[in-house]
Amino acid sequence: FDEILAALEAEDGDWATDTLAALKKRSPTACKVSLRMLVESPQQLHFVDEMRMEYAIMARMHRAPDFAEGVRALLIDKTGDPAWSPPTAAEVTPAMVDAYFEPLPPAEAWTPLPAYR
Repeated sequence: FDEILAALEAEDGDWATDTLAALKKRSPTACKVSLRMLVESPQQLHFVDEMRMEYAIMARMHRAPDFAEGVRALLIDKTGDPAWSPPTAAEVTPAMVDAYFEPLPPAEAWTPLPAYR
């Protein structure tokens, strides 16, 4: 994600400027997690594995501070000025992103319907 931002900053033109502005309004953590998910999803060989990964990410994402902050800024207060934590992509560490991809404890994990086990 950092490389994408750097490439957009190096570009001239309205598209690059507009895209960079849009990305900078989003949660840096969510952007990095989403990009990694797009990279890792095609590597999942089975639908069940993909669903487990996505469910674990979303379970953690909605408990993270940025989810509530985004809801506050965009839907409740309608200020459009979320205070993301951390505030920049450079401050989102690989370990922070990795934590979203850890399997959930068995009692919390997504499980398929019996026909798909």
